[in-house]
Amino acid sequence: MAPAAPRFLPRHRIVESVGLPQRPVDRIDAVLAAVCGLVALAVYSRTVIPEILPYDGGEFQVLGVSGGHAHVTGYSIYLVMLRLFAALPIGEPILRATVFSAVMGGVAVSLVYLCGRVASGWRVGGVALAAAWGGAATVWSQSIQAEVYTTASVFTAGVLWFVLTWLRDRAWWRLMAAGILGGASLGVHGSVGLFAPGIGCALVMAGLDRRSVAGAVAGVVIGIGLFLTAFWVVDRQVDRNDVFTSVYLPWAEAFDSTPEQLAKPAARLAFLLDAKQWQKSMFADPVRTMPMNAYWYLRVFRRDFTWLWMGLAGFGLGVMVRRARPLAALIVVGLVVHHLYTFNYAIPDVYVFFIPAFLYVGVAGAVGLGALLNAARLEPARWAMPVAVAVAVAAAFGAQPVAKLRDVERGESGELVRDQPSNLELTRQREAMEKLIAILPPDALVATDWELLYRLIYLARRAGRTDLKFIEGRPWGIEHMPMADYHARIAQLEAQRPLVFSSASPTLVALGYTGDPLARVASQNFWRVR
Repeated sequence: MAPAAPRFLPRHRIVESVGLPQRPVDRIDAVLAAVCGLVALAVYSRTVIPEILPYDGGEFQVLGVSGGHAHVTGYSIYLVMLRLFAALPIGEPILRATVFSAVMGGVAVSLVYLCGRVASGWRVGGVALAAAWGGAATVWSQSIQAEVYTTASVFTAGVLWFVLTWLRDRAWWRLMAAGILGGASLGVHGSVGLFAPGIGCALVMAGLDRRSVAGAVAGVVIGIGLFLTAFWVVDRQVDRNDVFTSVYLPWAEAFDSTPEQLAKPAARLAFLLDAKQWQKSMFADPVRTMPMNAYWYLRVFRRDFTWLWMGLAGFGLGVMVRRARPLAALIVVGLVVHHLYTFNYAIPDVYVFFIPAFLYVGVAGAVGLGALLNAARLEPARWAMPVAVAVAVAAAFGAQPVAKLRDVERGESGELVRDQPSNLELTRQREAMEKLIAILPPDALVATDWELLYRLIYLARRAGRTDLKFIEGRPWGIEHMPMADYHARIAQLEAQRPLVFSSASPTLVALGYTGDPLARVASQNFWRVR
C-alpha cells in the first residue's frame, strides 16, 4: 500500500506520483464540455423514437406520467428525476421520458469530455473521447428511448470525473462528491456500483489521507440517504398499474413472498433490492453464458469503436502501467469486475450492460491519445502534430460515419440502432392495440407479456377503459411455478371477470387454455379464454 501523501508535499509532486497531467480544467473546458453535450443532445433529439415503446421503455414512459414503482431494482432516483422532468411542458407527456434520456445522454457526454480532458491532458483528447463514447451505437440507442442507461452514465462519468480530479489535486471534497453519486446510484442502476473495486484499488495505491477517507464515507452515507428518500417519495405515488400491481403482487408466491408482505414499504424495498426476479439469470451457467456473452461483447464493441481507438486504448494502458499505476488499477480492476458480472448475466439485452465498460476503454484511449499528442508536441517536424490530431479524429469519428450521418439526415435511427422496431412499425402496433382495446370485453382481465403490457395500460387509460385490469401473464422468473398453481392463481385473479390472454411464447395451448381469437398485435394473438 502506498503511503498517504503528506500535506506539505508540493502539488506538482502529488500530480507526478499518479501520472496525471498538470494542466487545470478552465472555463474553456467548461464551454467545450457544454458544446459537446449540446451537439450530442441535438443528434439524439433528431433521431429520438416518437412512439410509445415496448418492454421497459413503455414502463418508464407510463411511470413518468402516472408515478409508481418500476421493475427491480426499482430505479427510484431515476424515477424521481424523471417525474420532475416530466412536469415540464415539453411535447407529449408520454414522450417526455424519451426526451429525458436524450437530455441525460447529452449531460453524460459533457462529463465524458471532462474525463477525457483530465486523463489525456488535452482538449483534443476530451473531444475525441466524447465523440467516440457518445457516438457509439449502443450509447446512441439508449439516448433515443426511455431507458435508465444514460442517467446511469451521468452518475458513472460523474464518479470517474471526481476520482480523476482527486488523483490530480487530492481535494477531499471530490471523494465526498464521488461517494454521494455512488451511494445514490443504488436508485439509478446497479452497474454503477461495479466501479467500486477498481476505484478502491486506485485510491489505496495513490495514498489516502484521513480527510479523503472521511469525505468518501460521508458521501456514500449521504448518497444512500438520498436513495432511501427517493424510494419513500416513489412509494407514496400509489398507482393501480405500477409494477407491483401488474406483475409482482399477482405472482408474489412465485417470488417467495405474499401479497400481504408486499403491502409493507420495507418489504417492497427489500424485494426491489433483492432482485429476486433476475437471480436465476446471474452466475447460473458460467460455462455456457460467459463465452456467449463474450462473443456478443466483441461484436458490439467492434461495431461501436474503431480499431484505431482500440489501439490507442492498449497503448494508453501501457502508459498508465509505467506512469500512472493507480489509474491503471482503476481501469484494469474495473474492467475485470465489470466483465466478470456482465459475462455471467444471461438476459437477452445484456449488451446495454457494456456501456460502463466502454467508458473504461474510452479513458484508456484518451490516455494513449494524450501520450501521442505529447510526443508530437516535442517532435520538431511540422507534420507531427497534424498527424496526431488526424489520428484523434479518425479514431473518434471513424466508426460507421456514413450510417450515423444517414440516420441524422432521415431523423430516424433505423440504419445504425436496431434494437427497436422502426417508427412506422411502432405506429402500426399502436394502432392495432387501440383497435384491440376498443373490442375488449367490459371488466376484462388481460394477461399479456412484458413487450405489450405498459403500452396497453397507457392506451386503455387514454381511451377511458378504466374497467380493464392488466397483468403480465408469464413474468420472467416464475418458470419454476407448477402449472397447477399457475392455473389456480389465474382463477383467483380472474374472479368471474372475462379473461383475455395473449399467446406469444409459451402458447395458449401450452398453458392449458382454449379461446376465441380477438386480434393480432406485434406477432401475438389475443384470445378470449373460454
